Amino acid sequence: MKNLILSTLATCVLASSVPAQSEIFTLTSEYWTSERFLDRFMGTYGVIEDIEPDITEEEAAVFQTLVPLLQQGQIDAAIQQLATAITPESSAALDFTLGNLFFEKGQANRALSYYQNALRKFPNFVRVHKNIAFVHVRGEAWDKAVPALLKSIELGQEDSDTYGLLAFAYLMEKKYASAESAYKNALTLDPESVDWRNGLIRVLIESGQFDRGILLLDEAILKTPEVADYWLMQTDAFVSSGQTDKAIANLEMIKRLGFATGATMELLGKIYLREGLPTSAFEAFTASIESNDPLGTDAYLGLAETFVLLGNFEEAEKFLEEIEEEAELSNKEQITFLGIKGEMLINSGRAEEASEILNQLISRDPNNADAIMTLAVYHERKSEFEKAAFLYERATKNRDLDVSAEAYLAYAQMRVGQKMYDKALPLLRSYLDLKRNTRVERYLESVERAAAQAAASNAGA
Repeated sequence: MKNLILSTLATCVLASSVPAQSEIFTLTSEYWTSERFLDRFMGTYGVIEDIEPDITEEEAAVFQTLVPLLQQGQIDAAIQQLATAITPESSAALDFTLGNLFFEKGQANRALSYYQNALRKFPNFVRVHKNIAFVHVRGEAWDKAVPALLKSIELGQEDSDTYGLLAFAYLMEKKYASAESAYKNALTLDPESVDWRNGLIRVLIESGQFDRGILLLDEAILKTPEVADYWLMQTDAFVSSGQTDKAIANLEMIKRLGFATGATMELLGKIYLREGLPTSAFEAFTASIESNDPLGTDAYLGLAETFVLLGNFEEAEKFLEEIEEEAELSNKEQITFLGIKGEMLINSGRAEEASEILNQLISRDPNNADAIMTLAVYHERKSEFEKAAFLYERATKNRDLDVSAEAYLAYAQMRVGQKMYDKALPLLRSYLDLKRNTRVERYLESVERAAAQAAASNAGA
């Protein structure tokens, strides 16, 4: 059982490690509002001669009237003025610019409509393809973003943003080799980009290239040691690659740097438990519950139960005390708390204390089958058979048929131990009415024989 628990715990540790989509490892709203992006986007207004559609003198005049409106932030007025100038014969540059204005206002569908109009007039309008890609990336339509970005690159738009967004779209589609290649191109063109470096780190970690990801994270941590997410992502890589000592060192460093959260300390505690270090696990779990952003009480009760299941009764008791002191337990949580405490006391050989807790639990939760059955066993072991019988009888009335069946069986076994075979027989038959079981059927036959022998002996006497 202990090995099974540790195996399950190892799985939980992996599942609990830092998610790859931590905020700094994805494109957040900060990317779209960054000075770099806005500079690039604002650069898409206007016309690039020779490779983009011409505009007439009248259209150039329209653009001139837009300048003061845009400088004053009067986008709606600029939209109205530009829309009146667009005709089926007008330059694609006007449709493109109107699309940009709608994109700037966050009206993606209207932006796309004008971008498509621009492409019908001028199919190789490279900046239109790129801005269509912007719209689809923001809308997380990766299958549409990728073709638009590839078309932009085909038409010569080989800048870091185009490659970076292409890489991000590939990453979202879990096409890691393509994403890695595109991120490398983006970083070649803009080696200082934090967005693209973080994206490449995420690709390497998610694709299982832990050693390379860890090296890049080393560089990121050296540059910005105050960014907790780098430490956490590296911890995730250490855990996933089996470098437990380094994962522990990172988490302890996070704690010392003041970055610890309830979740990070829970992860540290789980690693310590997996390594067979319950005292260190207790300290980490205590740090978790005392942090500024603790987990839900259910999570801590689950950790306390894990201590019990692993036989770490001293740590279980201390952690239950910590939970009781730090958390405000709901009625349901108090019932769970008492159940775990009773289980801990029973398993650590403190039966008298356990009986008090179990009685408290039953008074709070009269249908708690586990508590009723455990208390019945306690009274049976003390040879208080009628108290045990009362509790077993109570458990047989449980609505859960499996619980009821097990209560009938345990009750029957107690009566057999008392050599009260006639009382055991109907209990075993009640069990079999609820649940077919070959082993119990054979047991019933042996009890029937014992009952017959006892009856014969009594008759002979």
